[in-house]
Amino acid sequence: MALTGTLVAASARFTPGGVSLEYAVEINDDTLGFLGAKGHTVNDPAITASVLAYVEQLLPTVAAQNGIPVTLPPAPPAPVEE
Repeated sequence: MALTGTLVAASARFTPGGVSLEYAVEINDDTLGFLGAKGHTVNDPAITASVLAYVEQLLPTVAAQNGIPVTLPPAPPAPVEE
């Protein structure tokens, strides 16, 4: 009995409050077949930063496809240290 996972969906939301990343994995067993799917929220700031950097690189292409300038929402303000 060997379990495998297949990434079947991923989404990113960009809001003035920050970036939200989610993905879903289907879980299969080599004998029983499909067992189910599980969704996850990405909480690792390093992964979020990597995805954000990748999307920022795509903005010129997105703008060209849409024929208008396309930007991301402004980043939330940094917390104030007291």
